[in-house]
Amino acid sequence: TYNTSYLPLNGPQHVRTLTPCLSAVHEELFGDNLTAIIGPYCCAQFAVSRDTIRRHPLSFYENMLSLVDGSRNVDLCGVEGTKRSTQCYGYEFLWHIIFGEEPDPPAREDDQRLPVAFRLKHGKEHTRLSWVGHPFARDIPIKIVPDEEHGNPLG
Repeated sequence: TYNTSYLPLNGPQHVRTLTPCLSAVHEELFGDNLTAIIGPYCCAQFAVSRDTIRRHPLSFYENMLSLVDGSRNVDLCGVEGTKRSTQCYGYEFLWHIIFGEEPDPPAREDDQRLPVAFRLKHGKEHTRLSWVGHPFARDIPIKIVPDEEHGNPLG
C-alpha cells in the first residue's frame, strides 16, 4: 500500500490562476486572503487519509456544506442571487489546500513525494495521434490540418 495524506487522482492540472471568486471562498473557509496562484489537479478527484480529514473540526466541514446546500443565502462570487455552484467551483480548486497541500503543487511527473508508478504523465488520451480519426459527435466533419511537427496522421 501507499501511505499518503493526499493524492490527486487525475493527471492534468488546471491552468494556474487566482481569481476574486477563489479568494472569497478561501477567505470564508480559512479566514484569510488567498494570495498565491493555485494550480490544482483537474476535477476534484483525490484520495485523502482519515487523519488528514480529521485535521479540521467538524464545524469546518459544516461551514463548507452550508455554503452549497442552500441553507445560507450567500454568493461569494458576486453573481446576483444565490448561486451555490460558484462555491462548488471554488471547492474544486481548493480541495488540495483544504487537505494541507501547497497552493501550486508540482506536476505529477515532477513530484518526488510520489512513487515512480504515480509519477507517470497522463495517458495516451492526451496525445494527438491517439484521438485523430475518432468521432466526437455525429455529423461533424473532421478536418485534418497537417503541420510540420506532427505531419498528417492519415497519410
